[in-house]
Amino acid sequence: MELTTLNTDEIQWTNAQCIAEAIQVNRPIVLLDSRPSTDFNVSHILKAINLGGDEAFRRKFSQNRVPMDKLLLKLLGSQDESSWQSVPIVVYDHDLDDISQLKPDCFMYRLLHDLLRSFVPIYVLKGGFVCFRAECSKLCWFGQERGPNEGTSTRSDPTTCELERLLDECLRETVSQTIGGGALSRPGAVVHPEPDSSSSTTRTLGTTTWAVSREFPFPEVPAHPSTILPHVTIGSRADALNQTLYGQHGFTHVLNVSIDCPTSPHVPPERFMRIPILDNHTALILPHLNEAFRFIGK
Repeated sequence: MELTTLNTDEIQWTNAQCIAEAIQVNRPIVLLDSRPSTDFNVSHILKAINLGGDEAFRRKFSQNRVPMDKLLLKLLGSQDESSWQSVPIVVYDHDLDDISQLKPDCFMYRLLHDLLRSFVPIYVLKGGFVCFRAECSKLCWFGQERGPNEGTSTRSDPTTCELERLLDECLRETVSQTIGGGALSRPGAVVHPEPDSSSSTTRTLGTTTWAVSREFPFPEVPAHPSTILPHVTIGSRADALNQTLYGQHGFTHVLNVSIDCPTSPHVPPERFMRIPILDNHTALILPHLNEAFRFIGK
């Protein structure tokens, strides 16, 4: 699919310390990891969402005009675009430090191109994951390294399968629609950018911070958790963060099996438990089961 030239004037740099500060004080942020999910499942920045998938996903993404506004809403479990218009969107790859070096056939180029059709500005983490890991390793998640005999296919990876499913949903929903209009200008979505000595615009202001200090809201969504035992129901990230759904079903406790899904703000600490593993077919849940059973027994 032929692309227009990437408008680098609408892309702004940010740095590792700025992202670290946002994570540490729990400021709202949409942090997109564009690396393949095989790399993401080995290590990534806390709170990041993988949008790199596997080769099949990347190929399908590159061959289509992807409505990024719709895809991000699905990834975030949200239905209300207005609730996160002011939340900065930050993208990172392995070690990018020069956008002009991106080629039109690379995934990062395509991702930025499609994001800019829906959102302005877009922030890119200077130096990518390599730089962030070097400066802020304590804010990175580290899993198991792939062994020498392990392949790089992620077709059985549930994260990748879900990512491709959401992409297919977006493409189906837009088949009969005309995707038009310019990018959504988001003046409130501000992050400390990298200084630019050649510019006197507001992106050089070090005193400008994230514009939104509230928790990221997840609006009401149709109830779809599944009861697996009389007193145990399994649901999604969005279900756990949905206070209305929580009350409708009479839930009293939340057992969160994830590394970076936020704590349910409406659940008292004594009724919330986290099993800190990444569902990538390599993390071991067995060491956590006894404690989890005691929690469920409450």
